[in-house]
Amino acid sequence: MSIGSWSPPRKYKGLRTQFVQAIKVTIPYPDRDHGRSLNTFANRNLVNEKLAEMEDWCEENCTRSWSSSGYCSWYFDRMGEAVMFKMIFGGR
Repeated sequence: MSIGSWSPPRKYKGLRTQFVQAIKVTIPYPDRDHGRSLNTFANRNLVNEKLAEMEDWCEENCTRSWSSSGYCSWYFDRMGEAVMFKMIFGGR
């Protein structure tokens, strides 16, 4: 992810970085419904809303650096924050 293509979320505290941290949480991508283009559009909106919710959670709750690589890969400096994120949003 290049630094020029990222725009900070509304509640940006300066803890989001472009670097990978020690603890990784992998969020499974939602199932895609390939039946109709309308469903694909609805699924894309659902993913974007969930991504914004996850970013907002990190901005509000993380006290150390964190980063993400798209929807599925999230990295944290603190184990407790990674565990809480995983409990709230799922993943492994």
